[in-house]
Amino acid sequence: DRLSHRHAGGRWLATGGGGYDAYRVVPRSWSLVWLAGAHRDVPGETPIAWRERWQEEGARYGQAPLPTTFEDVPNAGVELDPTQAAAEARSLETAESVRRLVVPRLLQVARDRGWWDPEAATSKGSPAALDASPVMGDPTILGIEAPAWERLRLATRVIAPADPVDGHALILAALRAGATVTAAVGGTLVVGLAVVGPPENGARELLAVGVAPAFRQRGLAGALLAALDAPDADIRTEITVAERDQIEPIDSSLRASIAKRLLEQAGFEIRAADADLRAADPTAIKAVRLATGTTSR
Repeated sequence: DRLSHRHAGGRWLATGGGGYDAYRVVPRSWSLVWLAGAHRDVPGETPIAWRERWQEEGARYGQAPLPTTFEDVPNAGVELDPTQAAAEARSLETAESVRRLVVPRLLQVARDRGWWDPEAATSKGSPAALDASPVMGDPTILGIEAPAWERLRLATRVIAPADPVDGHALILAALRAGATVTAAVGGTLVVGLAVVGPPENGARELLAVGVAPAFRQRGLAGALLAALDAPDADIRTEITVAERDQIEPIDSSLRASIAKRLLEQAGFEIRAADADLRAADPTAIKAVRLATGTTSR
């Protein structure tokens, strides 16, 4: 609920499944969901009247005594058995696969490297808080370093996250960590970005390319990619359905076609994505631009 008010206008959807442990688990689970939506604290104990009402019936189904608290210690204090441990590992693998598919790569890396925390308070006083006056003419493509970035403003819907204040703080942290950023700038307003992560194992990763809606179809994305400078390291990238405008998404096949064309024009070689990734997202692609002087790797 806290995240939804921060990032989704307070909108969230709760779904449930199963039905086992109908006397001990289900009532508490849905009570916790309701308490979150009602912005109420979780009581220390379950109501005595509720326990008395259902104790006898719960006992007939082997679900007694009824719990006295709304929350349990992990796994209700029972040591994980091998079957549970295997299920837990599989759940974590599935969650990571979903994250890889639906979370923009920039946000994945930013969270993992500590550049951005979706649960942290929004930065205050950032120059990104307000868009500048409308940009007149064509923006200029510039390589940006941290001191210059602090004086700029970020337009909305250039990169994820959607909040430009969060986006501005994320990019500043990335720059300080060694990322390379190329920007399309008009006045003090950034309307386009290409972000390449710090070197890792002899390669860099293209994490994001984005242009504000009012400045699309002007060739800015291609210009940003063409201006990338990493002559001593390969640049790699993975494009999935997550790399899209969440507000006005275009057809996934068209999006992939545009991404391939832009990357090829910038000197990237398109390669097939992993089989497991293609199975979940048939439009997923990988691309690499080799370091200067490298013919094969």
